[in-house]
Amino acid sequence: MNEWWFVVGVLFGSGLAWFFLQKEIRWLRYEIELQAKEIDAEEQLASGFQDFNQQLQQIKATRKLSIIDMLESSGPLPSSHFADHFEISNRTILRYLNEFEDENKVERTNKTGRNTKWQIKQTDSKE
Repeated sequence: MNEWWFVVGVLFGSGLAWFFLQKEIRWLRYEIELQAKEIDAEEQLASGFQDFNQQLQQIKATRKLSIIDMLESSGPLPSSHFADHFEISNRTILRYLNEFEDENKVERTNKTGRNTKWQIKQTDSKE
């Protein structure tokens, strides 16, 4: 009888592990698809090398202005919100947000985890 409960426990644990791994795999596949879309868009722009960098910088600047506008109008938002809005990878958005953080324009509401939200940096009125 004890062996039966052991087998049931092993099967149940394996099922839970499989479920959570599938969820993580789906998320990684989604990120890969978004990065592939970015690469395709960049390759299309690269057909003319002379203005390629200028166009990429213009796209980046437009996205970054939109991020600031969204944060000003909506308050704290997770990076995934911007990734979904612009249909680009979370890594790209985190790069933009880290650039803003280095420029003291935005700050994280908490320092770690997937529930991190970003907001416009609060300035002290004493300074």
